[in-house]
Amino acid sequence: MALTPVWSVDLDASPSSLHCHVTPGTLAVGIDQQEPTGPAVELVSTADGARRGRTTLDEALSGTEYCASSDVLLAVTDQDRVYGIEPTTVEPIWTAEATGVGTIGDGTAFLYGGRTVWADDTGDGDQKWQTVVPDDVSGDFRYADGRLVLRLGDRGDESVVALDPGTGRREPSNSRRSTKSTPLTAGCSS
Repeated sequence: MALTPVWSVDLDASPSSLHCHVTPGTLAVGIDQQEPTGPAVELVSTADGARRGRTTLDEALSGTEYCASSDVLLAVTDQDRVYGIEPTTVEPIWTAEATGVGTIGDGTAFLYGGRTVWADDTGDGDQKWQTVVPDDVSGDFRYADGRLVLRLGDRGDESVVALDPGTGRREPSNSRRSTKSTPLTAGCSS
């Protein structure tokens, strides 16, 4: 039995990555940086394959996240830059220098780089707060009991810290350094 495609699209360039977002029905295609039109992100409608547009990036696309409350697609590049992109017009709304997006929630993007963590408004990129933590952020963020929980350090020398998501203040905790890695997803939701 042969499958019949629902739609197809020619991209005019080699894709380096694909990221699908059910809401707002968008396929974010990373365009290879070796292409004359790259590096870039091109958005395609998942409903009908219609090309929405393309935004040039500073380096290869490494990941995307969608914030429904602000209707903003966050595109992260290999050169530690985050772009807030309007998913219908594919226009950049704001950019930030950051290693990545730890998580998003309630119109806030929790960004990180090295030992610094901050919260930016997903709609306009305005910074809400910034804080420095005791060690480099590993990139794993979760919400747990009204706190932003993140892992610090390298494998084998890790710790966990909890921050108030509204202020960035470190919450008192009983966490201690451990040589054994424990997954953060138990009892947490993202």
